[in-house]
Amino acid sequence: MKYEKETEEVLITDIAPIPLTEDREVQRTRKILLVIFSVFLALHVFSMITFIFHKVSSSSTSTIYAATKSSNRQLLQTILGLFFYSFAYYVTHKYHSIGLRVVAWLVIISAVLFCIIIGIIAFMFIIMMTGVQLPEYLKYYYAFGGILITFIVVVSNIVLIIHVIIVKLSFNLARLIDAKKNLPI
Repeated sequence: MKYEKETEEVLITDIAPIPLTEDREVQRTRKILLVIFSVFLALHVFSMITFIFHKVSSSSTSTIYAATKSSNRQLLQTILGLFFYSFAYYVTHKYHSIGLRVVAWLVIISAVLFCIIIGIIAFMFIIMMTGVQLPEYLKYYYAFGGILITFIVVVSNIVLIIHVIIVKLSFNLARLIDAKKNLPI
């Protein structure tokens, strides 16, 4: 048996890598994320505007004093949402893979906390529906327990699906950006 050595021809070409701005998969993922973050940013801006108008329109000191704790929570939530979605929009727009990973992990933490809170609320409504003696101010919710639990479950599932989509797309875009930036030239 005699093996013959064949010569192989290798064709070397000068093909430059596709820039991030022209890659279809990167652009499609980026546009979806930008739309999602834009919608949530617009909702938080709208929430801030309504909060400011509500504060201006309620000039009675007794009303302002009574609603201070809840309005402070609403203001804090709105400001944090504005900062978060502004940051998410910025890192998506500027192709920052580390920032996209930070956004994805913050959304994961937010989703876990959201699930815990929804679990506590569902547990409270289940206890209410079993007939445990409750304070008077909670008995109002007993009548709407089943409807309220159903509504909470549906809304919670929608929110969690959006969280999963954001996490999946953020990690995917970060991976694509890193893969395109680390191509040998």
